[in-house]
Amino acid sequence: MIGKNQIQNKLNTLIFILSSLFLTSCSTSGYVSSGYNYSMEEIQRAIQDNLPLGLESAANNGRTFYSKIFYKDQAKKEPIFLVMKITILEDRRPYSLDIAVNKVSGKERRSPDAFLNGETFVGQDSLAKRASNAIANQLAKRRKDKNFFDDFRPF
Repeated sequence: MIGKNQIQNKLNTLIFILSSLFLTSCSTSGYVSSGYNYSMEEIQRAIQDNLPLGLESAANNGRTFYSKIFYKDQAKKEPIFLVMKITILEDRRPYSLDIAVNKVSGKERRSPDAFLNGETFVGQDSLAKRASNAIANQLAKRRKDKNFFDDFRPF
């Protein structure tokens, strides 16, 4: 015969497992901003221009960009070394950007390796929003100076 406490324990365990699955399925790797209705080349240029300390490396497909290792000062504490990774999502317009910032050790030399070995930075959303706003502002400024033939491809 199953006791009342055993049923309650099993029910609590089931609720915990289901809520854990729900919360992990909703999590993202970083800050996602969407609605970039610009050409891929314009977005790539804007990302390269707005990465902290510039571009360290880019993936072969031209959709993932890593910043150089930069640091954030803290009052009365050691600086935190960080790497920003920006990935262009979607296969056609409007594109979305996934912006993630990882905390890395100062010993790493290459940003992609440091990013993979790093841990998620707690203040990544504010840095990601700042980068997203800078990219959006640069794209909006370029759109004003654009000619029809700059983005026209007949074939």
